Amino acid sequence: MRQGMQLITEQRQELILSPQLKQSIEILRFSMEDLVEFLKEESLENPMMELEESDTSPSIEEGLRGNMEREELLEYVNRNDYSMPYSSVQAEDSDYSFLNFTSMSSTLKEDLLFQLNTLHIGYMERLIGAEIIDHLDENGYLRTPPARIAHDMGVSEEDVREVLEIIWTFEPKGVASENLRDCLLHQIGPEDEMLRVLIEEHLEDIAFNRMNLISKKLGIPLEELLGYVGQIKMLDPKPGSSYADNQPVKYITPDATIDKVDGEYQIIMHDEYLPQIHISENYRKMILAGDEETVKFLSKKLNSAEWIISSIQQRKSTILRILEVIVRNQRGFLDHGKRYLAPMSQKAVAEELELHESTISRATTDKYVDTPQGILELKYFFSSELSTDFGTEVSSKAIMAMIEEIIQAENKKRPLSDAKITDMLNAKGIDISRRTVAKYRENLGIQKSSMRKEYI
Repeated sequence: MRQGMQLITEQRQELILSPQLKQSIEILRFSMEDLVEFLKEESLENPMMELEESDTSPSIEEGLRGNMEREELLEYVNRNDYSMPYSSVQAEDSDYSFLNFTSMSSTLKEDLLFQLNTLHIGYMERLIGAEIIDHLDENGYLRTPPARIAHDMGVSEEDVREVLEIIWTFEPKGVASENLRDCLLHQIGPEDEMLRVLIEEHLEDIAFNRMNLISKKLGIPLEELLGYVGQIKMLDPKPGSSYADNQPVKYITPDATIDKVDGEYQIIMHDEYLPQIHISENYRKMILAGDEETVKFLSKKLNSAEWIISSIQQRKSTILRILEVIVRNQRGFLDHGKRYLAPMSQKAVAEELELHESTISRATTDKYVDTPQGILELKYFFSSELSTDFGTEVSSKAIMAMIEEIIQAENKKRPLSDAKITDMLNAKGIDISRRTVAKYRENLGIQKSSMRKEYI
């Protein structure tokens, strides 16, 4: 067979996205917070764009002024030594802990290092302690074996464990433990003998709610056992997780509100959260009177600014059209709650609006609407459907709401099995399997019946 090169001409269609089109897609995908940040960044790079803060929200200058006032106040307090004397704190409350004085600390590791540095220990012990603290995860657990830390530092494992025992005395109690059992043990006192036995020997039985079995093994009344178990449940299994509260809070800014006025639902788009975009008059005049290079540069920036304005208007229009479909299809939900959420797919909405399904996905991700049922992401309204004996369709989220209501109303001493819940739903005409009920229950974060059982 002869081989050779051959020139072949063919035609094919390809969709090539221009930079402007890519930017429009990004703007549609942005949440309200991301869009505001994007506009601020663009205004710094584009001299044709001028942003004007809305009257309904504090301006950047007001925010900075507030920070300055706070910093000036702190400086005044420190300069005049108006901090509370240690003795006065002790006099007011003798039952205090280190945690009362750490509200300004930002992380678990900073607090632990502070406690470490207050101890009268040697330089090497301090280095080992800092290394141990550096290896803690976000829940306060030591996931690196002490032997590995010892090897990396060139010290003995015994040295590491001696310092580890010191850190176990720090606040919060249980920090730097290697597993859950040790974490709980470090939070109880030497006088808590029964708690120690339960944690060391029956932690798995407690996790699986085998109270009758533990009661028989230890020979103690069930009521007494439940009292001890209640104390164990008050211990903190993740002593470092509370420090996540010190992280910045992400606030949700809804793009719109659905409100009922005179018996009809209305959609109010929240344009006030976005800064108003103006085209700079000064630079616009320079386009008319500037040299060729200046005109070329500013014209490009002007087109970019106009495209951004157009893309934001398109984003608003798309979200509004989707909300109009939601209001038409979800009146029962808006009136009565999640049990009445109608099945609705992104594909169906895309077909109704004559848009691509990916456009619906971008326009509903990280976009929120304030409704009579709370602030919800637009994606919340999309769910699969199940058939009923009456020829109608029911949203999967509505089924989950029914399951939740059934479990909340059950006898806690005799919780309902998934099979029983399935029978109850089938009796209402809902065609659902036990496996699907179990999946929905797990999605709700509800344990199976044996774990939900209460003994007293």
